[in-house]
Amino acid sequence: MEKEKKSLQRLKEDRSILLQTYAIFFATFALAFGITAPFITLTAVQELPAAHGVASNPGTFLISFGAATFLAIILVKYLSNDHFWKFFFGLAAFAGLFIAIFYIGIQFLPTNVSYGLSIALAILLLVARAITERVWLHNILIIFAVAGVARIFGAQFTPESIIFILVILAVYDIIAVYFSKHMISMAVTMFERNAFFGVVLPFELKNWKKTLSESEIKKNISIIGGGDLAFPLFFALSHLVYTSTLAFFIISIAVGFGVFVMHLLYILPNTKKAIPALPPLVLFSLLGHFIITLLP
Repeated sequence: MEKEKKSLQRLKEDRSILLQTYAIFFATFALAFGITAPFITLTAVQELPAAHGVASNPGTFLISFGAATFLAIILVKYLSNDHFWKFFFGLAAFAGLFIAIFYIGIQFLPTNVSYGLSIALAILLLVARAITERVWLHNILIIFAVAGVARIFGAQFTPESIIFILVILAVYDIIAVYFSKHMISMAVTMFERNAFFGVVLPFELKNWKKTLSESEIKKNISIIGGGDLAFPLFFALSHLVYTSTLAFFIISIAVGFGVFVMHLLYILPNTKKAIPALPPLVLFSLLGHFIITLLP
């Protein structure tokens, strides 16, 4: 009887995690679409660097990403000052928050008003998160920050150049989680320092009201890194800018299938161990890209 009760509880938790994951991916992709699509015109696309073959180089991006990751690993290991990490989180999140809020505001307000309001609201959200530490506020902040950052990077690369980035990062994710395991330790450490740049998924929906300090990985929450949200979105937005709106939705639907496979990989071992989330997301994103190439 007790075993059956635990099994039902686990099934309920797994379903809750899946639904929350879908909700967060949907909210992030929808927000990113809303702050990108209204600004796309033929003239604007023709003026983008990637339209002339001089967009940011994927190799340069990966080298920069690798250098930043290496630096982060060193800092996480040797620098334990919580105030530094909270400031670091705030600085990283501010850029994305500002961009997302600005592109919402500029659709309704004068540019200078939207600019000032975006700075004020971004700071207000960061301060509110630091004071309250509420899970729901943290997740909303991450959704806006990821959408804002992806909105900028999506226009810097053509879809074809992003494929190279996605494949390399998916392989790196496997190595970092299953072999070196530094991704796991870094995520746990950053979470404990209240500087985790990713979403928090409580096993029970009511725990969205709890604080981050009341949450414990594997005990009552699961987590998804910001990059697992950002990179597939990055690809979808590139298609939105350089291909079509239909292409964006095809990639988004494909990512949805990737989310389901990602969830299966997480729950099937019965241990809820950390898994590399990018590989299934990248695989289905590439399948979506393949479907797009078949369209007339």
